[in-house]
Amino acid sequence: MFHSTAKIAELLLTPTNALVLVAAFGFALRCFPATLQCGNRLSFGTLGLLIVLGLAPVGDLLLDSLQTRFPKFSPDNSPVHGIIILGGLASVFGSPDSVRWQPNEAADRLFETVELAQAFPNAPVIISAGPDHVVGSTGEADAIASYLATMGVKRERLRLERRSRDTFENAQFSAAMVKPTPGERWLLVTSAYHMPRAVGCFRKAGFQVTAAPADDQPRQRLGGWSASRNLSKVDLAAKEYIGLLVYRLSGKTSALVPAP
Repeated sequence: MFHSTAKIAELLLTPTNALVLVAAFGFALRCFPATLQCGNRLSFGTLGLLIVLGLAPVGDLLLDSLQTRFPKFSPDNSPVHGIIILGGLASVFGSPDSVRWQPNEAADRLFETVELAQAFPNAPVIISAGPDHVVGSTGEADAIASYLATMGVKRERLRLERRSRDTFENAQFSAAMVKPTPGERWLLVTSAYHMPRAVGCFRKAGFQVTAAPADDQPRQRLGGWSASRNLSKVDLAAKEYIGLLVYRLSGKTSALVPAP
């Protein structure tokens, strides 16, 4: 029930979706004399807000506040007992007769994991990715394992956690699989903007992890400005902040925005 409700809420509360729906409702109200003024305010107000969000670097500012929360990981002399990579870096693409897994915009998590696996060659790699989509008999965890093996990580180092449907279950099921003991050092790889929520969930599961953020979202420069990209960043940041709030209210984390 939680997962279905969360997906519906995400659909409706994503800023661009919400603004477009409100604008459409406003234009509908303009069809009736009694609600014409209200319709004008709604439709043109929301369209104006969409223009502002598309022109201004609001998404950059919101994402920066999340993805700079945890610093980049730098290998040191401390031992590493394992590496955990979270799913969400591969999506289902293709026509119905040729559906396949394919890395998406979060694929930088793969490269970060490969670098860490090379730096710590004795550390096992836990792949935590759930069953929302299955292509044939292959889920995302299996797809990620295939990518990592192709990139040089030995198959015998890979352990797959295939049940988790969200970040909280990533933490719960990974902790149950690993059974970490005090003093062990496990590196957690996920997108930098997602790291606060992920770390909060692992802490709630009693699993102390060290952040190894990847997939930094670069700021747009004047020469590469894109309104659609700005709006996409606003949606991405809003989704994460909504997730942080919902997880805190539902007891899945013990802090609103976890920090180091």
